[in-house]
Amino acid sequence: MEDGEKRAEELGSEIDENIGAILHEAEERFRQGARVLNDLGQQAREIIRRQPAAVLAGVAALGFVSGLLLRRAVKEENRQWKTRV
Repeated sequence: MEDGEKRAEELGSEIDENIGAILHEAEERFRQGARVLNDLGQQAREIIRRQPAAVLAGVAALGFVSGLLLRRAVKEENRQWKTRV
């Protein structure tokens, strides 16, 4: 029994070490991701500050394209609904 208990302790320690390493890696990746997002946010703020008209035009274009895609989807859904009825 002592061998089994000793082996269980060793495995428990190994598992603890592995979990610690995984948590450390996850924390580091989280921090890297946070830095990337912070950098992107800073770049976006800089672009908005320098070229607000271009940003507004881009947002308007996205809204226009979204509207066109939504309109197409609704037309397609109506067409399919008519063929089912």
